[in-house]
Amino acid sequence: MMNQKSKVKVGHLKFVPKTLLITLKAKYLASRDSSISYKDPYIEQIYEQIEDPIQDAPLFFLFKRGIVSRTKGFDYLLKKEVKKRDTPPTIINLACGLDTRFQRLSEKLGSCQWYDCDLPEVIETRKLFFKESKQQSMKEIDVLNPDWTESFSEVENPIILMEGLSMYLEEDQVQSFFDILSKKFSHYCLILDFISPFFVQKEWILPVMEQFDVSFTWGAKGGNSFKKFDQDLRCEEELGFIDSFKNPFTKILGPIFNQKNMALLKK
Repeated sequence: MMNQKSKVKVGHLKFVPKTLLITLKAKYLASRDSSISYKDPYIEQIYEQIEDPIQDAPLFFLFKRGIVSRTKGFDYLLKKEVKKRDTPPTIINLACGLDTRFQRLSEKLGSCQWYDCDLPEVIETRKLFFKESKQQSMKEIDVLNPDWTESFSEVENPIILMEGLSMYLEEDQVQSFFDILSKKFSHYCLILDFISPFFVQKEWILPVMEQFDVSFTWGAKGGNSFKKFDQDLRCEEELGFIDSFKNPFTKILGPIFNQKNMALLKK
């Protein structure tokens, strides 16, 4: 990671790419909150070098706990899948934003090949803070462009991560994404998150979302919902954002939030 003497401006990020900043802030605040079991020194270093445009909003303390729950869920599912593999896998981290998963988990991932992928403006920002290596590199990718898989022409049965993106896609775009995967990979593992259909077009439930020119456009009821995009898919495991919440809000919000929001799918 690189050090910057002056604050990095991130005003060029718009629409969905801009949402990486809210994830960054949530993880930063969680990492510095002694009441939350989460520590990410890499995120702290990045956040302290940028000009933060995200204003405080009501219920953000719940949002940051949800982000941490999602982060831990992805970590758990990824480590579990890597452990099952006989050989080090290729891991394709789509819509990576300023994710630090490789840095945090590298010792547990062994000699896997890791690719952080996102839109050009995000990768441009990411390169201010991260250096590529033989094991980890960055690629400019639009997940809805069918050509993106050409960057992985020799890859078989990858582990693909897609965190924080599906809720901003339309259903036909989700279908296109799975069509692209099926055309290129005869076998793959996909770890992704999604929101309940209840939350679609209800950003007012999370006041901080009012600062973004985006809307939630698609939701799924569970991991098995993805079979409609590819009948060969199977859901091996599901987790929920609220699974790790141990506070009074669990009882209050349970009927709305207590569903599965992350899945490990295989083909």
